Amino acid sequence: MVPHALARAGRRARAVPGRAYAATRLSEPAVLARGWGWRHPGRKAWALRGVDLRIEEGERLLVLGASGAGKSTLLQALAGLLDSSAGDREGELSVRGDAGLVLQDPETQLVMARAGDDVAFGLENHCVPTTEIWPRVHRVLADVRFPYSEDRATAALSGGEKQRLAIAGILALRPRVLLLDEPTANLDPDGARAVRDVIARVAERRDVAMVIVEHRVADVLPLVDRVIVIEAGGGVVADGPPDEVFAREGERLKRLGVWVPGAAPAAPPRRTTRGREAIVARDLTYLYPRGEARALDGVSATMRRGSALAITGPNGSGKSTLAMLLAGLLRPDRGEVRAFGEDPSRLSAPALVRRIGTVFQDPEH
Repeated sequence: MVPHALARAGRRARAVPGRAYAATRLSEPAVLARGWGWRHPGRKAWALRGVDLRIEEGERLLVLGASGAGKSTLLQALAGLLDSSAGDREGELSVRGDAGLVLQDPETQLVMARAGDDVAFGLENHCVPTTEIWPRVHRVLADVRFPYSEDRATAALSGGEKQRLAIAGILALRPRVLLLDEPTANLDPDGARAVRDVIARVAERRDVAMVIVEHRVADVLPLVDRVIVIEAGGGVVADGPPDEVFAREGERLKRLGVWVPGAAPAAPPRRTTRGREAIVARDLTYLYPRGEARALDGVSATMRRGSALAITGPNGSGKSTLAMLLAGLLRPDRGEVRAFGEDPSRLSAPALVRRIGTVFQDPEH
């Protein structure tokens, strides 16, 4: 079973065999870690080590750290996805009840062709009575403000809609801990805003502990009560209310590459590029395969040697289509592209890769 399916099934995070502890507060915490560490198989360095962490019921926590600090590893451990046979573990880690994990890529989290069936998938795996499944499905679809009926094809959804559906599938399982691993990373601004609205709605309406990893820090700060900072190979190096953590650890966070409120990065020196034309597009129009709609209509652009061009726009506006046309991987229905004086779409594969290199969005494909 793939990792996202395990998370959708509501796996319980595993504690070290023989663990025993007494809660030091009035109620048992949602999450408790004592000296916990994890090392991936075949590695000498620990991903995390000496993690001491307590998360109360209903608390909302933001996890910060540099790339590779172990943020996703921590969430995977809380979701019960790190089996002791697949790495080295030390210390204690326990989660009260079930934890549900939402990943950053919407494409990898939906397993059924219809929206309602996808939400029902986890419930069926938990052997929830049939009479209870569909009322739960309808309730959580309303909670995440899913804009379509349960019969909507998941393949027809936008990235933001898929992510809202993934969150609905987790909420239907009624987890005690909701884990969000960069849930807006692959979404455009509108899709990210819709997902954040859903997260805020969940935080208001459900008594669930929430742990968020998110690089758009400014956007999620209003949703959290507390911030922790972790370092690769170590544990929690800062912990407290957001204002206190940023005031106390701001310089360290900036050195780690973490965004800090009020600390705008210095603008790079402006370059004036007058190089020769490298790629020229004139009046590009591209129709979707069935000719039902235009992905692009009359687009022109020029790229010069040594320059950088940013293409921006909402999901579905044709950014990737334009990039594929400029790279010679698609042919326009009207207009032309010239790369170093030639039509790149008519070059042989060996000739094309010597002129234009293309890096795609998903490293898994």
